[in-house]
Amino acid sequence: MRLSFIIPVFNAEKFLNRCVESIISQVKVDLNDYEIIAVNDGSTDDSGLICEKLKEKHSNFHYYTNENHGPGYTRNFGMKKAIGDYVWFVDSDDYLIDGVLSKVFQELKSDLPMFILGFQHLTEDGKEIRKVNFGNEILTPVEFLNRGYFINYVWCKVIKRSLLETNNILFLEDVITAEDFHLSFRLMTKIDRLKCIDLICYNYVLNPSSLMNKRSAEHMRRLADSTLLVGKDLRNELNQIGDFSRSQAFESWLNNYLYGFLFSLYRFQYESNYIKDIINQLKADGNYPLSTHSMKTKRRLFSTFANQRLLFTSVIRLKRTFSF
Repeated sequence: MRLSFIIPVFNAEKFLNRCVESIISQVKVDLNDYEIIAVNDGSTDDSGLICEKLKEKHSNFHYYTNENHGPGYTRNFGMKKAIGDYVWFVDSDDYLIDGVLSKVFQELKSDLPMFILGFQHLTEDGKEIRKVNFGNEILTPVEFLNRGYFINYVWCKVIKRSLLETNNILFLEDVITAEDFHLSFRLMTKIDRLKCIDLICYNYVLNPSSLMNKRSAEHMRRLADSTLLVGKDLRNELNQIGDFSRSQAFESWLNNYLYGFLFSLYRFQYESNYIKDIINQLKADGNYPLSTHSMKTKRRLFSTFANQRLLFTSVIRLKRTFSF
């Protein structure tokens, strides 16, 4: 079997049929060449019932159900069940664009370890926000990253399953929203080539109620803790890269991610003392101050400001006091 789609399912009754049918309805593709693995992560809505009906209807649709563990565990569970040469992680509220799968299968014949697909961001009602595409060429990871292609998402990547298994690469299960970046970063350190496919394949739907869009104090604290854990682990991964140009490229990617973290500390209502603790931990992990050498102007300016710890925390304290 050539390809395994892995779909984590959690309270997705509103979108699930659209997601699965966008795969099943693809033309010029033999159903025996791919499987769909849906893993129910303890849904409390009718997602399970929908999956049962899809299983009855489609012979290549495989359904499993677990107690709630989160997306990392759920995707790892799906990987263990997969038998395809390649895996493609698809979120249950997203969907494929018509007619792309046969073209992706043609590309898979080259047997490269990873393919990067174009995608578009949509609102819930289908309005296009932006398109992202990467041309059509084979690149080294260094070439890819040096172009500023810092792509944390996994759903725009088709990955050789043996690459994941041989290198024991799994999703972290004790973090929120950072597991995509962690897995993508580790994958890229293990390959020497990847292929960009000049084709918009994936509709990423911006769902206001999704995990990525929660802003409660508890959620933001968990997000910060997850970012610290991921940053520390990937710093250790980065320190094992011997080649200087390769190390610099991955350093830029990690710093771009940490820039986003520092900006969120500035933007959202984290407590000043907690921010100080975060910066101290970043420094202890080797992730602060940020390197700004490859950043664009606006990010470099903000990072230079954030790298001045006393100034950064003082401005945040004033910002919280006077609400500006």
